[in-house]
Amino acid sequence: MLLFYYLLIGILGASWGSFLLVLYERRLVGQSIIFPPSHCSNCSTPLPYYCLFPIVSYWSCRGRCVFCDVSIPTYSVILEILSALFFLTIVPTTSPTPFSFICFFILSYLAVEDVAVQSVSTHLLIFPAYLLVKFNFSWLNFAILLILTFLLFNNLEHLACFQKIGQGDIEILLFFTLLVGAHLTTLIILIAATLGATVLFFTKKSIIPFIPYLFTAYYLLMFVFQ
Repeated sequence: MLLFYYLLIGILGASWGSFLLVLYERRLVGQSIIFPPSHCSNCSTPLPYYCLFPIVSYWSCRGRCVFCDVSIPTYSVILEILSALFFLTIVPTTSPTPFSFICFFILSYLAVEDVAVQSVSTHLLIFPAYLLVKFNFSWLNFAILLILTFLLFNNLEHLACFQKIGQGDIEILLFFTLLVGAHLTTLIILIAATLGATVLFFTKKSIIPFIPYLFTAYYLLMFVFQ
């Protein structure tokens, strides 16, 4: 039974890693993440079910497309393995709730989307934000929810206040305030800013997507430094 539990966690992690890679590649070229179905990026042939199992399919197909024999990038299976190991490391030690899983999936989705196109589907936050206020009501949280809702349904990127930090970054920070409180959100900002500044220093870039660093800071604070 315990083996089945760990196997299920590993499969979930590998599947999510595979999905995030598909999300990145499709958003990068402006494709839908739903249509067309999974297919070979070289010959565009739809993949049969036995080619869709994370990690296992790569080895069973010998790292090549079964139709055109083009090599499948090694980084895809590496990402699936790392994602599976991440889940196997975190889930058994922290026993996250279903709501924690939902938040993790949404935030990691937004982080990858921000890397790919610097435009994020933050409207996905509205339902978990509503639940956070419903089950932990205060007038301050209610006010934060109203501000977040207003931002989610109004594009204000043209305003001067959003030229240095994106509207999506502000929306994520408001969500973090509801999720973990203002104090921990401040720590998340400090960690994310440190990580981002380090990357800017070594890469010499003038601008970077910030949500991946916010997500990484949240993960470090919640699961590593707890």
